[in-house]
Amino acid sequence: MSGAIEEDRHLPFSCVDEAIARAGLGSKQVAIVVRQEMQSEAPSMVQQTYAEIVAEARSRDIDTVATFIPRLESGTALHDPTKLEKVRDQERWAREAGFVIPPSSTAFDAVENEESLWLAKWDRHPNVEGHRLIAETLYEPLYAHLSRLAER
Repeated sequence: MSGAIEEDRHLPFSCVDEAIARAGLGSKQVAIVVRQEMQSEAPSMVQQTYAEIVAEARSRDIDTVATFIPRLESGTALHDPTKLEKVRDQERWAREAGFVIPPSSTAFDAVENEESLWLAKWDRHPNVEGHRLIAETLYEPLYAHLSRLAER
């Protein structure tokens, strides 16, 4: 978001424009200043953005599904209560907005060494094994959701 503000790119969510206006920010500010000033606005902006996405999707008769995959970081990030709380907040806000949220936060629970799931030492995206674990976690709930949609 801070990059878009700096480059004076319009973001398609009214809550972003409103938060920028309240903070009195413009396109010439440095990214770190933008990040600091907008930090307090982040939760309400995320909630409003989720609501706008769901409203737009529903206006087109589209079902909204989102999942939140745990980040792979070194150390004990997978079990860090602060990081898990942030993921739980995101899930709750999306659910409250109307997204269907198949559970994925447990995808890496049995993993003892997060680094074993990294794509590379410098790239912490999931590798093939990480994606297999995600797929196994999501398959049943997504299949059940799609089956319910097919019955409508």
